[in-house]
Amino acid sequence: MQARNIASIFKPMQEKENKNIEEATERVKKRLPLEQIRCIPKYKNLSSEDYEKLIKNSETIALLILKAFLLKKQPKSYWLFY
Repeated sequence: MQARNIASIFKPMQEKENKNIEEATERVKKRLPLEQIRCIPKYKNLSSEDYEKLIKNSETIALLILKAFLLKKQPKSYWLFY
């Protein structure tokens, strides 16, 4: 029962986090549209599908860097309970 209560607490947090990530991804797409990326010689033949993959991969890398930074900032005792 307690695990269910904990899950019900974290679910809204996870949904909010996912929404924030989606909004950030949309902001990146507005700032760097496909047409602008194609002006870079390396990406001049980039397809729409490859553009989506590029954005997704960039998002993944950014989140991993952020997570590593935040993990480094946490006190060691925090991870005993995680």
